[in-house]
Amino acid sequence: ESVWFIAGALVLGVAASRTGLAQRLAYAVLARAGNSYPRLLLGFIVADFALTFLVPSGNARVTILAAVVAGLVLALDLPPRGPVARGLLLTVTYTAGIFDKMILAGAASILGRGLVEELTGIRISYAQWFLAYLPC
Repeated sequence: ESVWFIAGALVLGVAASRTGLAQRLAYAVLARAGNSYPRLLLGFIVADFALTFLVPSGNARVTILAAVVAGLVLALDLPPRGPVARGLLLTVTYTAGIFDKMILAGAASILGRGLVEELTGIRISYAQWFLAYLPC
């Protein structure tokens, strides 16, 4: 079951990336967020969370959102290696890892869930997994 879930997640990620849906969703979230630094951080966190359901691979999400960060930094005429750009990239990277664990989107968490179910015989629903990681 875990292998098929990972394969399906990869197909969904490729489809969302190739159609441009992922970038359009990220731009829509950021358009509503505003242009102050805290609001941009919140916008990228929300965009990353929303993309978790469409692009279940953390690496793919970071790649998509890093391109959005680069475009945003250029559009706002900020230094490419400045603190704002670094902070946004760092936020995107860390939240991708957290959301992969929380939503059962990354390969490691899917494999972990599969191993727990196989070794203990206890079925873990996605809602139980989500509630367990919600404090993160």
